[in-house]
Amino acid sequence: MSLEQNLKSVLSVIDHSKSRSAFDGEIKLIAVSKFQSINKIKELYALGHRRFGENYLQELEEKSEKLPDDIEWHFIGAIQSKKIKKIVGRVDYIHSVESIKHLEKIESVCIEQNLTQNVLLQVNIAQEESKSGFSVGKIGEVIRFANELKATTVVGLMAMPPLVGNAEANREYFKLMSALLTQCRTFYRSPERMIELSMGTSSDFSVAIEEGATFVRVGSELMGPRDSSNEGQQEDN
Repeated sequence: MSLEQNLKSVLSVIDHSKSRSAFDGEIKLIAVSKFQSINKIKELYALGHRRFGENYLQELEEKSEKLPDDIEWHFIGAIQSKKIKKIVGRVDYIHSVESIKHLEKIESVCIEQNLTQNVLLQVNIAQEESKSGFSVGKIGEVIRFANELKATTVVGLMAMPPLVGNAEANREYFKLMSALLTQCRTFYRSPERMIELSMGTSSDFSVAIEEGATFVRVGSELMGPRDSSNEGQQEDN
């Protein structure tokens, strides 16, 4: 299928899933462009799509410098503290904040450079040892810390439940995330800003939307196969 057909198909699923959800706001599609060519991004851009998500700073830098300024960039990969200074201000949203240390560093960079930054807190909702993120029990402490930040706004939560063949298997985790967001909003300084739930990928985004996702991160279902020559690429720790 062409990128245009893929986009129409994904948007159709989003519309159908939203009709089964209690959420009446916008469901925002993030095209995961990790290891995808600039030409593919340009093609989606020409079709009217503006939100793209990258996992690696180097790839983000290379692409953002060659693409239109009105693209809304999302950083969705694991964060390395030493690279936060280059990420802050380059993206509209950082989805993968997984420690108070990250929040401290982001705030420090924002104040130093007179910037503001929207972030989401990554939650290890399934308590998987192989994944990063705050535990559910830690979130209250993190929100209390975030209340003291001046230039960094927590706009929501992000989760990456287990990769499963049956999307229904993750419904319980999506429900837990929705409930956790509601809980967090009751004691965050700007509850009107904390409205985003970033959850759902190519394999389960329809169920995620039904349970309250506002951002869905779709890669292969939308953009097709990645460049296999880059699949082994890793950033230095």
